[in-house]
Amino acid sequence: MSPEDNEAAVGERLHRRGWRKAFTVEEMVAGWAWLVGQVERGYEDDVEEYVNELSCRNWLHEAWLLLDDRTVLL
Repeated sequence: MSPEDNEAAVGERLHRRGWRKAFTVEEMVAGWAWLVGQVERGYEDDVEEYVNELSCRNWLHEAWLLLDDRTVLL
């Protein structure tokens, strides 16, 4: 299985577990990078929004356990 196929399968699997769509690793890494940048500059939103924005980190944590080594190392 190619890294792209594995990533797509993991996205679909997490979607079936309750995530609102079949996200990609690229989408969630970008979301995490954005949030880190916001925090470094001084996060100004409320705690509920912060918890919501942490979902990209949570998705990556769940995906990490399911992705094959080739995909994780790319």
